[in-house]
Amino acid sequence: MTKKSVHKIITDAVIPAAGKGTRMQSITGGAPKELLPVNGIPLIVHTLQETVDAGVTRIFIIINPKKPELREYLEKQARLEINKRTVYFSELKRFGIECIFLEQDDPRGVAHAVSLIEPHITTNDFLVLMPDNYYPDKPAPAVQLVDAYTSGLCCMGILKLTPDVLPNFSNSGIVTLEKKDSSTVVITSISNKKMGNFPHDMQDPIYRSVGRSIYSKDFFRVYHLLERPGISEIDDIPILRRLIKEGKMEGCILEGSGFDAGNPAGYAAANEYAKK
Repeated sequence: MTKKSVHKIITDAVIPAAGKGTRMQSITGGAPKELLPVNGIPLIVHTLQETVDAGVTRIFIIINPKKPELREYLEKQARLEINKRTVYFSELKRFGIECIFLEQDDPRGVAHAVSLIEPHITTNDFLVLMPDNYYPDKPAPAVQLVDAYTSGLCCMGILKLTPDVLPNFSNSGIVTLEKKDSSTVVITSISNKKMGNFPHDMQDPIYRSVGRSIYSKDFFRVYHLLERPGISEIDDIPILRRLIKEGKMEGCILEGSGFDAGNPAGYAAANEYAKK
Protein backbone atom coordinates (compact mmCIF):
# COMPACT_ATOMS: atom_id res chain seq x y z
CA MET A 1 0.00 0.00 0.00
CA THR A 2 1.31 3.46 -0.92
CA LYS A 3 1.92 5.63 2.11
CA LYS A 4 0.66 9.16 2.29
CA SER A 5 3.35 11.82 2.10
CA VAL A 6 4.25 12.91 5.63
CA HIS A 7 6.06 16.20 5.09
CA LYS A 8 4.16 17.38 2.02
CA ILE A 9 7.27 18.94 0.53
CA ILE A 10 7.83 19.33 -3.20
CA THR A 11 11.19 20.93 -3.98
CA ASP A 12 11.09 20.92 -7.80
CA ALA A 13 8.68 22.39 -10.34
CA VAL A 14 8.64 22.82 -14.10
CA ILE A 15 6.86 25.54 -16.08
CA PRO A 16 6.67 24.73 -19.82
CA ALA A 17 6.71 28.09 -21.64
CA ALA A 18 8.12 27.28 -25.09
CA GLY A 19 4.87 26.90 -27.05
CA LYS A 20 3.97 28.93 -30.11
CA GLY A 21 0.77 30.37 -28.65
CA THR A 22 -0.97 30.29 -32.02
CA ARG A 23 -4.47 30.51 -30.49
CA MET A 24 -3.60 33.87 -28.94
CA GLN A 25 -1.81 35.59 -31.83
CA SER A 26 -4.79 37.85 -32.51
CA ILE A 27 -4.19 39.29 -29.02
CA THR A 28 -0.42 38.97 -28.61
CA GLY A 29 0.63 39.97 -32.12
CA GLY A 30 3.25 37.23 -31.91
CA ALA A 31 4.64 38.17 -28.48
CA PRO A 32 4.83 35.40 -25.83
CA LYS A 33 1.36 34.72 -24.47
CA GLU A 34 2.93 34.12 -21.06
CA LEU A 35 3.50 37.89 -20.84
CA LEU A 36 -0.18 38.73 -21.28
CA PRO A 37 -1.37 40.54 -18.14
CA VAL A 38 -4.27 39.60 -15.91
CA ASN A 39 -5.00 42.14 -13.20
CA GLY A 40 -1.90 44.00 -14.38
CA ILE A 41 0.45 41.05 -13.83
CA PRO A 42 1.77 38.76 -16.61
CA LEU A 43 0.51 35.18 -16.58
CA ILE A 44 4.03 33.82 -16.13
CA VAL A 45 4.44 35.88 -12.92
CA HIS A 46 1.13 34.61 -11.53
CA THR A 47 2.40 31.07 -12.17
CA LEU A 48 5.78 31.73 -10.59
CA GLN A 49 4.12 33.25 -7.53
CA GLU A 50 1.96 30.15 -7.17
CA THR A 51 5.05 27.95 -7.45
CA VAL A 52 6.88 29.88 -4.76
CA ASP A 53 3.81 29.84 -2.50
CA ALA A 54 3.77 26.04 -2.75
CA GLY A 55 7.22 25.90 -1.15
CA VAL A 56 9.22 24.98 -4.24
CA THR A 57 12.93 25.79 -4.06
CA ARG A 58 13.97 24.90 -7.61
CA ILE A 59 11.99 26.06 -10.64
CA PHE A 60 12.73 24.88 -14.19
CA ILE A 61 11.37 27.21 -16.87
CA ILE A 62 11.25 25.69 -20.35
CA ILE A 63 11.78 28.44 -22.91
CA ASN A 64 12.08 28.75 -26.66
CA PRO A 65 15.14 30.73 -27.80
CA LYS A 66 12.89 32.21 -30.50
CA LYS A 67 10.97 33.95 -27.68
CA PRO A 68 13.81 35.93 -26.02
CA GLU A 69 11.37 38.52 -24.65
CA LEU A 70 10.16 36.06 -22.01
CA ARG A 71 13.53 35.43 -20.36
CA GLU A 72 14.50 39.08 -20.71
CA TYR A 73 11.33 40.19 -18.93
CA LEU A 74 11.82 37.73 -16.10
CA GLU A 75 15.45 38.61 -15.53
CA LYS A 76 15.00 42.39 -15.73
CA GLN A 77 11.47 43.27 -14.67
CA ALA A 78 9.49 40.46 -13.02
CA ARG A 79 8.68 40.87 -9.33
CA LEU A 80 7.19 38.46 -6.82
CA GLU A 81 6.18 38.53 -3.19
CA ILE A 82 8.13 36.55 -0.59
CA ASN A 83 7.44 36.87 3.14
CA LYS A 84 5.32 39.94 2.37
CA ARG A 85 8.26 41.57 0.61
CA THR A 86 8.38 42.47 -3.07
CA VAL A 87 11.50 41.07 -4.70
CA TYR A 88 12.78 40.87 -8.25
CA PHE A 89 12.94 37.50 -9.99
CA SER A 90 16.71 37.97 -10.22
CA GLU A 91 16.89 38.11 -6.41
CA LEU A 92 15.13 34.78 -5.74
CA LYS A 93 18.38 32.93 -5.08
CA ARG A 94 18.91 35.07 -1.99
CA PHE A 95 15.74 33.48 -0.61
CA GLY A 96 16.82 29.93 -1.36
CA ILE A 97 14.94 29.62 -4.67
CA GLU A 98 16.89 28.59 -7.77
CA CYS A 99 15.46 29.27 -11.24
CA ILE A 100 16.90 27.28 -14.13
CA PHE A 101 16.14 27.98 -17.80
CA LEU A 102 16.12 25.01 -20.19
CA GLU A 103 15.66 25.44 -23.93
CA GLN A 104 13.19 23.63 -26.16
CA ASP A 105 14.27 24.77 -29.63
CA ASP A 106 11.03 23.74 -31.30
CA PRO A 107 7.68 23.10 -29.61
CA ARG A 108 7.55 19.30 -29.38
CA GLY A 109 4.68 18.94 -26.97
CA VAL A 110 4.21 19.26 -23.24
CA ALA A 111 5.55 15.77 -22.55
CA HIS A 112 8.85 16.56 -24.28
CA ALA A 113 9.12 19.86 -22.39
CA VAL A 114 8.66 18.09 -19.06
CA SER A 115 11.15 15.38 -20.05
CA LEU A 116 13.91 17.99 -20.31
CA ILE A 117 14.16 18.20 -16.53
CA GLU A 118 14.74 14.46 -16.06
CA PRO A 119 18.58 14.71 -15.84
CA HIS A 120 18.23 17.38 -13.13
CA ILE A 121 15.62 15.75 -10.89
CA THR A 122 16.95 14.17 -7.72
CA THR A 123 13.71 13.80 -5.76
CA ASN A 124 10.82 11.58 -6.80
CA ASP A 125 7.93 14.03 -7.16
CA PHE A 126 7.70 17.40 -8.90
CA LEU A 127 5.09 20.00 -9.82
CA VAL A 128 4.08 20.87 -13.38
CA LEU A 129 2.36 24.22 -13.93
CA MET A 130 1.13 25.44 -17.30
CA PRO A 131 1.55 29.23 -17.40
CA ASP A 132 -1.52 29.93 -19.54
CA ASN A 133 -3.87 29.12 -16.67
CA TYR A 134 -4.97 31.73 -14.14
CA TYR A 135 -6.07 30.96 -10.57
CA PRO A 136 -6.99 34.02 -8.48
CA ASP A 137 -8.19 32.33 -5.28
CA LYS A 138 -6.26 31.12 -2.25
CA PRO A 139 -5.02 28.56 -1.50
CA ALA A 140 -3.65 28.25 -5.02
CA PRO A 141 -3.98 24.92 -6.87
CA ALA A 142 -0.31 24.02 -6.42
CA VAL A 143 -0.66 24.46 -2.67
CA GLN A 144 -3.79 22.31 -2.62
CA LEU A 145 -2.06 19.57 -4.63
CA VAL A 146 0.95 19.46 -2.32
CA ASP A 147 -1.39 19.13 0.67
CA ALA A 148 -3.45 16.33 -0.94
CA TYR A 149 -1.18 14.10 -2.98
CA THR A 150 0.11 10.63 -2.18
CA SER A 151 3.90 10.38 -2.27
CA GLY A 152 5.11 8.35 -5.26
CA LEU A 153 1.88 8.76 -7.23
CA CYS A 154 0.99 11.31 -9.91
CA CYS A 155 -1.77 13.71 -8.91
CA MET A 156 -3.80 15.75 -11.40
CA GLY A 157 -5.51 19.01 -10.49
CA ILE A 158 -9.19 18.94 -11.48
CA LEU A 159 -11.92 21.57 -11.59
CA LYS A 160 -15.65 20.93 -11.70
CA LEU A 161 -16.91 23.18 -14.50
CA THR A 162 -20.53 24.20 -14.89
CA PRO A 163 -22.13 24.64 -18.35
CA ASP A 164 -22.05 28.46 -18.12
CA VAL A 165 -18.24 28.59 -18.01
CA LEU A 166 -17.43 25.66 -20.31
CA PRO A 167 -17.27 27.76 -23.53
CA ASN A 168 -14.30 29.60 -22.00
CA PHE A 169 -12.23 26.39 -21.85
CA SER A 170 -10.48 24.52 -24.64
CA ASN A 171 -12.16 21.24 -25.50
CA SER A 172 -9.84 18.77 -23.78
CA GLY A 173 -8.99 17.04 -20.55
CA ILE A 174 -12.42 15.74 -19.52
CA VAL A 175 -11.87 13.19 -16.78
CA THR A 176 -14.09 10.53 -15.26
CA LEU A 177 -13.41 9.68 -11.66
CA GLU A 178 -14.34 7.73 -8.57
CA LYS A 179 -14.23 9.04 -5.02
CA LYS A 180 -11.24 7.93 -2.97
CA ASP A 181 -11.15 10.01 0.19
CA SER A 182 -11.84 13.55 1.32
CA SER A 183 -8.91 15.03 -0.62
CA THR A 184 -8.28 12.79 -3.64
CA VAL A 185 -10.15 10.82 -6.30
CA VAL A 186 -9.34 7.90 -8.57
CA ILE A 187 -9.18 8.98 -12.23
CA THR A 188 -10.58 6.37 -14.60
CA SER A 189 -10.22 8.14 -17.97
CA ILE A 190 -9.17 11.36 -19.71
CA SER A 191 -10.37 12.63 -23.08
CA ASN A 192 -8.35 13.54 -26.16
CA LYS A 193 -7.69 17.14 -27.11
CA LYS A 194 -10.08 18.60 -29.68
CA MET A 195 -10.07 21.77 -31.74
CA GLY A 196 -11.67 24.87 -30.27
CA ASN A 197 -13.50 25.38 -27.00
CA PHE A 198 -16.35 23.43 -25.46
CA PRO A 199 -19.65 24.09 -27.28
CA HIS A 200 -22.29 26.39 -25.80
CA ASP A 201 -24.98 23.72 -25.78
CA MET A 202 -23.47 21.46 -23.15
CA GLN A 203 -26.03 20.81 -20.43
CA ASP A 204 -24.13 19.07 -17.66
CA PRO A 205 -21.10 19.97 -15.54
CA ILE A 206 -17.85 18.15 -16.21
CA TYR A 207 -14.60 17.46 -14.42
CA ARG A 208 -11.58 18.75 -16.32
CA SER A 209 -7.82 18.71 -15.80
CA VAL A 210 -6.56 22.26 -15.48
CA GLY A 211 -2.82 22.54 -16.03
CA ARG A 212 -1.63 21.80 -12.50
CA SER A 213 -0.21 18.39 -11.60
CA ILE A 214 2.31 16.57 -9.47
CA TYR A 215 4.22 13.87 -11.34
CA SER A 216 6.44 11.10 -10.04
CA LYS A 217 9.38 9.66 -11.96
CA ASP A 218 6.87 7.23 -13.50
CA PHE A 219 6.15 10.06 -15.95
CA PHE A 220 9.66 9.78 -17.40
CA ARG A 221 9.46 5.98 -17.53
CA VAL A 222 6.27 6.04 -19.59
CA TYR A 223 7.58 8.89 -21.76
CA HIS A 224 10.52 6.74 -22.82
CA LEU A 225 8.24 3.76 -23.45
CA LEU A 226 6.24 5.86 -25.91
CA GLU A 227 9.21 7.45 -27.67
CA ARG A 228 9.53 6.35 -31.28
CA PRO A 229 12.08 7.28 -33.98
CA GLY A 230 10.73 9.94 -36.28
CA ILE A 231 8.03 11.18 -33.89
CA SER A 232 8.59 14.90 -33.50
CA GLU A 233 5.95 15.58 -30.84
CA ILE A 234 4.74 13.54 -27.88
CA ASP A 235 1.52 14.69 -26.26
CA ASP A 236 1.00 14.21 -22.56
CA ILE A 237 -2.42 12.53 -22.91
CA PRO A 238 -1.07 9.07 -23.92
CA ILE A 239 1.30 9.21 -20.96
CA LEU A 240 -1.50 10.13 -18.55
CA ARG A 241 -3.68 7.33 -19.93
CA ARG A 242 -0.92 4.81 -19.37
CA LEU A 243 -0.43 6.04 -15.80
CA ILE A 244 -4.19 5.83 -15.18
CA LYS A 245 -4.24 2.26 -16.48
CA GLU A 246 -1.31 1.34 -14.21
CA GLY A 247 -3.04 2.85 -11.16
CA LYS A 248 -0.33 5.48 -10.83
CA MET A 249 -2.58 8.53 -11.21
CA GLU A 250 -4.94 10.13 -8.74
CA GLY A 251 -6.74 13.46 -8.80
CA CYS A 252 -7.41 16.38 -6.50
CA ILE A 253 -10.63 18.34 -7.02
CA LEU A 254 -9.56 21.94 -6.57
CA GLU A 255 -11.42 24.63 -4.70
CA GLY A 256 -11.78 28.12 -6.12
CA SER A 257 -12.05 29.60 -9.60
CA GLY A 258 -9.81 28.85 -12.56
CA PHE A 259 -9.42 30.18 -16.08
CA ASP A 260 -8.00 28.71 -19.28
CA ALA A 261 -6.27 31.94 -20.27
CA GLY A 262 -4.48 30.34 -23.23
CA ASN A 263 -7.42 31.00 -25.54
CA PRO A 264 -9.17 34.32 -26.26
CA ALA A 265 -12.47 33.50 -24.53
CA GLY A 266 -10.76 32.20 -21.41
CA TYR A 267 -8.37 35.14 -21.29
CA ALA A 268 -11.26 37.59 -21.53
CA ALA A 269 -13.11 35.74 -18.76
CA ALA A 270 -10.03 35.89 -16.53
CA ASN A 271 -9.75 39.66 -16.96
CA GLU A 272 -13.46 40.16 -16.28
CA TYR A 273 -13.14 38.18 -13.07
CA ALA A 274 -10.06 40.16 -12.01
CA LYS A 275 -12.06 43.41 -12.29
CA LYS A 276 -14.56 42.31 -9.65
